[in-house]
Amino acid sequence: MVESMNMWTDVVGGHTSQRLKSIKLKQMRSIKLLALLALGLLSQSLISQETETSVTPVETSVELDVLKAKEELKEAKEAQKRIKAAEKEAKKLAKAKKKAEKQLRQKERLLSDIDSKKRSIAKSEKKIINLEGKLIKGELKGKLSPVAKAKMNQKINNLKIDIAKDREKMDKLMGKR
Repeated sequence: MVESMNMWTDVVGGHTSQRLKSIKLKQMRSIKLLALLALGLLSQSLISQETETSVTPVETSVELDVLKAKEELKEAKEAQKRIKAAEKEAKKLAKAKKKAEKQLRQKERLLSDIDSKKRSIAKSEKKIINLEGKLIKGELKGKLSPVAKAKMNQKINNLKIDIAKDREKMDKLMGKR
């Protein structure tokens, strides 16, 4: 029986040895597969670490771009403030220039009005002198009627009133000067 067992083991053993060989081959394949998978995972983790480091520069470059954009925006706002301030100053200067021109025109107009009043007064005084001369001449010749004398005296009085008014206006204008 022992021999039959030995045979059995030989038969089975032969089978078993082939079977063991196939199992060992399968195990080797599995080990190779596991090693290949381990190698793949290892390389994947290395690649992911590399991409993380490459992402970091990208992230920092993005952050740098954002910072640059913020700085540019800040500079643009400051430049805009400076431009507004310059425009405001230019408006002030333009307003001051307009005001000065307006004052100059008013002064010129005032001087013109004063000169006009002086001429008007002088003209009225000449008329008074002429009318008084005619009145005296007419009285000496005796050609003037009492009505004509009254009219001439009335004209002289009206001219004297006009002169007084013009002098008052001229005094006011001189006070404004």
